Amino acid sequence: VDEIVAKAHVAQKQWAKSTFSERRSVLNAILDYYIRHTDDVVRVSVRDSGKTRLGAVLGEITPTLEKLRWTISAGEDILKMEYRGNHGLLTLHKSARVEWHPVGVLGVLAPFNYPCHNILNHVISGLMAGD
Repeated sequence: VDEIVAKAHVAQKQWAKSTFSERRSVLNAILDYYIRHTDDVVRVSVRDSGKTRLGAVLGEITPTLEKLRWTISAGEDILKMEYRGNHGLLTLHKSARVEWHPVGVLGVLAPFNYPCHNILNHVISGLMAGD
C-alpha cells in the first residue's frame, strides 16, 4: 500500500497541473466506460451487495452517471475563484475570495451498500479538482 500511495503522490503532482479540459476528457472517458459496462456494474453490485437489478441501476448507475455529467458540465465553474463582497463599514477596505486548490491523493473508504457509486462519487470530484 505504501508503494502505491507513493506512486499516487507523484502522479497527483502532475495531475494537479492539468487543465480543466484535460480533466473533463478523463471524466468523459469514465462516463463512456461506465455506460459501456453498465451490465457488469449491475451484476457486480447485485452479487456483492445483495441488491436487485433495479436497485443497482437506481443506486449505482443513475447517480454515478448524473454526477459525471454534472461535474463535466459544471465542475470548472464551481471551482473558479469567487470574490466575496464586503459586509458593512468594518470591512469596506478589505476584500475576500475563495480559491480551490488540489489537496493531494484521495483515499476512499466506502461502505459495501453501493460498492461503485460510493467510491466513484468521491473520485469524480477529486479528479475534477486536480486531486
